[in-house]
Amino acid sequence: MKKRLIYIDRLKGFAIYLVVLGHIYQNMVVQGTETILFSLIYAFHMPLFFFLSGYISEKTNKMIHYKDGVGYLLKKA
Repeated sequence: MKKRLIYIDRLKGFAIYLVVLGHIYQNMVVQGTETILFSLIYAFHMPLFFFLSGYISEKTNKMIHYKDGVGYLLKKA
């Protein structure tokens, strides 16, 4: 079993919390998407997910040659 990175799991949890908070906030506030808090949450949580996914992918998949990348994509597809 591979060793998990606790700080990555915590950052993912924080990003999930921001998604839930953003959806609750959007439905509870009259202005909805026109507030600064909503804009900050939605400007931040998806880039955080993308960054974490790329970071984990780079750590777990060492590609030296382009054929390694093709094999990786075929395996994921």
